[in-house]
Amino acid sequence: MTTMTITKEGRSHLRRILHCKVKVISKNGSVLVGRSIDISLTGISVMLDEPFDHAPQCIIMFEALSANQLTSSKLINVTVNAEAVYSICVGTTGFRVGFKFDRINEEALKSLRLLLA
Repeated sequence: MTTMTITKEGRSHLRRILHCKVKVISKNGSVLVGRSIDISLTGISVMLDEPFDHAPQCIIMFEALSANQLTSSKLINVTVNAEAVYSICVGTTGFRVGFKFDRINEEALKSLRLLLA
């Protein structure tokens, strides 16, 4: 089950709280599984059990339920290239890793817009 709410802040792109399972596939093919924290058109924050090096290119994969109140909810699958921009230890709960989306194709952009609508 996914949950999503809007947060207001001074960023250039709207961020939404998003809780869903996320797969992070590194360049060498290793797969880490985490939980998303929030998302925008330009990136996503993910909680992982271990740190993730800054800047390595990776692939982010997740599926989440759109929460558009004007239409019925729909399961949205997203696969996008990304780059890790920070990794912060959060107490004993793991590492909050910020990923910036990179080279977003039209299909992924359309899916992100549906999630953020």
